[in-house]
This record gives sequence, structure tokens and C-alpha cells, in this order.
Amino acid sequence: MIFKYRVGLRRFVESDDGVATVATAITIVAIVAIFAVMVHFVAAVSARHKAQGAADLAALATAYALAVGDSAPCSVGGKIVAVNGARMVSCTVDGGDVVIRAAVPLLREGNFAPKLAGASARAGPTEVRR
Repeated sequence: MIFKYRVGLRRFVESDDGVATVATAITIVAIVAIFAVMVHFVAAVSARHKAQGAADLAALATAYALAVGDSAPCSVGGKIVAVNGARMVSCTVDGGDVVIRAAVPLLREGNFAPKLAGASARAGPTEVRR
């Protein structure tokens, strides 16, 4: 009885039956995993670009509002950020310079991924030094 079991086990271990199926299944799982990681990466990069565009435009608008004497230039920047689909994290006025930090929520959240993609932009008057 033990002899038959050993012969059957040896025949199973030494044969190549089913190897292609297992290799194909492992390859498909690996491709799906790589695709899922790429989708998360592309979503994060897209959100980061959206946040950067919103921060750039808001910084320019806020610097212009500050230059023309608006009493609340950061509110102008906040409106621009909101119109561009982001939210303003902070608005700092330092002399004539303005720094805007904007964030966009990621569409796909993972366990290890950040919840927001952020960016910052600075704008202000230029000076010519001689």
C-alpha cells in the first residue's frame, strides 16, 4: 500500500502536467497587480497636476489682488482654487509675495496612499536689480 502511494507521488512530482496552467495563472495575477499599481500612480499624478494648476492660478490672482489694494486678497485666491476643483490649504502673504497651498483629494484611496495630493505656488511683483 505504501509502495503504491510513493509511486503515485513520484509520478506526480516528476510530471509536467498542469505547469502551464499554474504559470499562466501566476502571470495573470502579476499583470493585474501591476495594472492596479499603475492606476493608483496615474490617479495620484493627475491629482497633483490639478492641485498645481489651481495653486498657480490662485497665486497669480491673489498677487494681483494684493497689488491693486484688495482688502482680502486670499479670498480671491480661495475662489480661484475652488473653481479649479481643489481646496485651499493655506494662503500666506509675505510683503508683496503670496504663497498658496492647494490640495486635491485622490479618487482612489489605498491603505498606504495619501488621501490628498498637494501643491504650492508663489507669486509676487518682480524687481529689477542693477
